This record gives sequence, C-alpha cells and structure tokens, in this order.
Amino acid sequence: MVMSITIKFFLKDGTLIKPTIFGANDELVANREITGNLFENDMALTVAQMLQATSPQQSRFRRKVIADPKLRWKGAVVPYYFSDPDKAWQRRIKNTLNYYENETCVRFVERSDATDFIYFLKGKGCFSAVGKLGGSQPLSVGLGCESLGVISHEIGHALGFVHEQERPERDSYVRINLQYAIPGTEGNFDKRPLGTTVDLGVPYDLGSVMHYASTVDENHFIGANSLKAFTFESLRHTVDPIDTKYRSTVGNRVAPSFTDIKQINRAYCADSCRNTINICENEGYPDPNDCSRCKCPQGLGGATCTDLEYSSKLSRHFEVLSSFLIKATAN
Repeated sequence: MVMSITIKFFLKDGTLIKPTIFGANDELVANREITGNLFENDMALTVAQMLQATSPQQSRFRRKVIADPKLRWKGAVVPYYFSDPDKAWQRRIKNTLNYYENETCVRFVERSDATDFIYFLKGKGCFSAVGKLGGSQPLSVGLGCESLGVISHEIGHALGFVHEQERPERDSYVRINLQYAIPGTEGNFDKRPLGTTVDLGVPYDLGSVMHYASTVDENHFIGANSLKAFTFESLRHTVDPIDTKYRSTVGNRVAPSFTDIKQINRAYCADSCRNTINICENEGYPDPNDCSRCKCPQGLGGATCTDLEYSSKLSRHFEVLSSFLIKATAN
C-alpha cells in the first residue's frame, strides 16, 4: 500500500518552506542549495523543536532530545518506508541499516502500515528529523549522500543524536574558528552549556560519524572526512583539534565509530544485558546481540577486550566497508 504523506519543513525563522526545493558528495555539498532551510545543515525540525532550538533555552533541546523517552523508538524498533522504487538506492540504505543491526539491538522493519516511521526520500540533499517525532518523518538520501558514512550520520539523527561538537566539553578537544566559516553558518558551531546535556558515559569522540570535519580537503577519498566544515578555504580549519594530528580524524564519514555505537547501545539497549556481569575491560561492554561476548574498541579483542587484535579488527572493519561498496555498486 502506498501512503500519501505530507511533510512540512520550516525555516529557522518559522517560515513554512515547500519540500519541492529539496539530489553532490557529502552533507554540505549535497545540501548547498537547501542548507539555509535546515537546522545545522542537515536536521529537519518540527515546529516545537524549531521553537526550542531558537529560544533562550535552546540548549535543552540539543542533547536532551535523546533523554526524552517520547523521542526514542519504542522497543528499539524503527519502522521505515521507501518513497522510491530504485532498488540500488534502497540496497545502499538497507546495507547501512544492516550495519546498525549487527552492531546494536536496534531493529529496522520495512512496513507501510506503521503509525510512526521513517520515510526515506530520494530528495535533494541529505537530511533527517531528530528523534522519533510521531507519524511519518523524512530522511533524505539524495545524490551524493549514498555512502555508508553519510547515511549512518542521518540515521544517527533519526535515532535522536545531534552533532558531536555541540558537547559542552568540546573546547578541551577542538578550537572553533568562526572567522573562517561561511557567512551565515556560524550558528552551526554552537556549544551546549554544562548541565544541559545527556551524559551517556562516553568520552568526546573526534572520530565520531556525527562530528564536523576540520576543513575542505579535496584529496581525501570519497566517504572519508567528507563534511566540508562550512568553509570554502582548504587551508583554513573551522573545527581544529587541539591536538592537530587528529585533523584528518574529525569529519569521519566512513562508518560509525566504536563510541557512536556505544552511545546508541546505552540509549536503546541498556536492558539487553542487565543480568550479565560485565567482565569487559578497556571501555568494552557486553554485546547486546550476544551478552556472552564483549564489544571491544578497535585494536582490542578476546574474551575481555584485553588482547591486541590490530589485524583482525582492521580486516573486519574493511571487510564490512568493502562488502557495503560492492553491494551498493553491483546494481
């Protein structure tokens, strides 16, 4: 059954915009024509969220979104529906959904009769609503947005997460150089004050798939470090790591990091292994898909995350990515 769905978007000043203005290589490039109509370049807000985000108490929206149970997907099940019959496009999205299912307890179910669901659009650009809004909600995977990293970034928003560099402790890790930002985009670099964010017990992650990049770098391969940091100048760094050796780390659009996955599991899967004694070390934790096993940071493995496994971890990481690319281009 094909459903008739009306989606309304709003400018940051509250003006209703038409979805027809809504396929480029990453979020900023793909969204160049529509970025003024989206919050922080790729988030489509409801009226209530828009008012919260632009009010004096805006900080309470930006990371508390994941704390509100009403904005989480009930039972960690996310129904979805495709608006376009393009099988190759659908397969790229399904590969990303499968990636999340392999790493978390979240399950994505394709169905057109759900009350609340994600509506995947082949729109102009890459954008998503934030958290579960109720009813149908858009997630656009347009031209240039089809990589695992970019799709997983937008799904991160749909699960309720916003951009990593909003965290209140970010000044200990990055410098924000607004003088190099594209005029009019300065608000994308806002920081949330202490006491207004959700603490999921994970450290700041420069390698998060939800983090902005440092600068434009035309030499990076597609999918990596691909968010262009809202600057036109390749030698300028709008988001500059305090430790500059991490400049090529920020803006990861290859795949979700260990910390990205850990945050999702803490937000959605906290009860999955509640009766399991956590024997995992070095920031590892019980795998919600198999509580007898530990999910370990990259480079570590074994029963308790105490063994070095550089080659196997990297091989598995690139095997997953290669599989994604092969499947995505096969058709």
